[in-house]
Amino acid sequence: MGGKPRRPRMMFSCTEEVKELLEQWAEEEGRSTSNVIERIVNDAIAAKYGIEITSKPYKRQAQNPPQTPSKKEKQ
Repeated sequence: MGGKPRRPRMMFSCTEEVKELLEQWAEEEGRSTSNVIERIVNDAIAAKYGIEITSKPYKRQAQNPPQTPSKKEKQ
């Protein structure tokens, strides 16, 4: 049972039109749809928070990157 550890997975809903366009985009670039979506999300996070997202833990480029609230803070 070697190999890479599994990465977290997420699911989202979209319109049929968006689904078809994402599949077309992926096909045009020779990528999986999942990979295209991951890249879009990473680019959006980088633009919003000023951090570079890579396949490794993100590299902090912003002085004060966002902190995720702890469970106590959420209550």
